[in-house]
Amino acid sequence: MEKENMWLEFNKQRTDFWISSLFILIESLAPGIAIWILVGNDVSISLKNNLPTPIVGYVALILFGYFIFTFLTTTIFYFLKFHKSDNFTYSLTFTMIISFLILIGFAFPNTTIYVLIKFVLALVVGIVSLTFSVFITFLVRNQELKRKENFEIEYEAWKKGEPIPLKKEIKMKRHQDYLEKQKVIAEELEKFKIELEKNIEEKYIIEKQKDLEKVKAINEKLDKKEQKKREKKNRIKF
Repeated sequence: MEKENMWLEFNKQRTDFWISSLFILIESLAPGIAIWILVGNDVSISLKNNLPTPIVGYVALILFGYFIFTFLTTTIFYFLKFHKSDNFTYSLTFTMIISFLILIGFAFPNTTIYVLIKFVLALVVGIVSLTFSVFITFLVRNQELKRKENFEIEYEAWKKGEPIPLKKEIKMKRHQDYLEKQKVIAEELEKFKIELEKNIEEKYIIEKQKDLEKVKAINEKLDKKEQKKREKKNRIKF
């Protein structure tokens, strides 16, 4: 039952596949492919030669605008509730990969070996882009959770007939809760540290005692050997 609830909660955070695909097309793929055709170095009908020099510099500037466009449109559609925060991950990742492929087209020709190199580099950039996009999605989702928490606090106050707290008050309360959690963590760490030091000291004492007993046993053996030697010498003399 708990696993089913977790799965349902996970699905609630995801945009429907077809809706997500539509907005990825609008936010990232369509403008990216258009830029690739218009100013990319891999397409014969490209208009890149109409750009001022340095061509690559202006293409990079266009791609920067393309990234800003993706981020802004994704943010706007998110706040308009057309899709959920997971689209930040997909749209930003596709935009960064397409931008990289357009730029690298100016560095390498489309021969077999260079196509393979492009593919490998695109995979690396894809992993880095995905990490960055997931981080952005995490920040957006974190803000979303804070808004929900604020609303729940306000709703509980309204339900009880209490004054609805201001956002600053909610922020202060959240900070107070954070400080209390940090205090509890610090206390637990201190207890763990004391317990660890105690265990280390006990083990040290035990090991020290064992070493002393070993030394004592060795000394006793040496004393017995020495005693036997003396007794043997005494018998020889008599």
